[in-house]
Amino acid sequence: MPLLTREGFLGTFGETRKRAGNEDEPPFNYWPYFDAIPAEDFDGHDCSAGIVRYAWRMSPGPYEHVLVCSEDPNVFMVLVLDVENRTVYGHRLWPSSSGSQPRIWKRVEGERMRRGRKSEQGW
Repeated sequence: MPLLTREGFLGTFGETRKRAGNEDEPPFNYWPYFDAIPAEDFDGHDCSAGIVRYAWRMSPGPYEHVLVCSEDPNVFMVLVLDVENRTVYGHRLWPSSSGSQPRIWKRVEGERMRRGRKSEQGW
């Protein structure tokens, strides 16, 4: 359950990055890892809604950054996925100056993931 240092996190960036879109599916189920992150790693922020607003694919390299929203629109718990090995490489709480982009994936009951905006049914 590695909390990445600033240097370790920055080392997972590729030369270029591409934002995942609404039609893209998560590469694997990373929610069990997310659920096991120690509370102190959230530094008082609440990411429990399980909303992913951004995901970035790094190139070259095996990494994808999944940004799980907190109650603060500028703070995310970033999960660094190693897509080639289908594992989570680590995580880091990250403040961001980005604004409002549509969410692309949201956690739903049963450990499944769906794309799209929250509906009246709550997914």
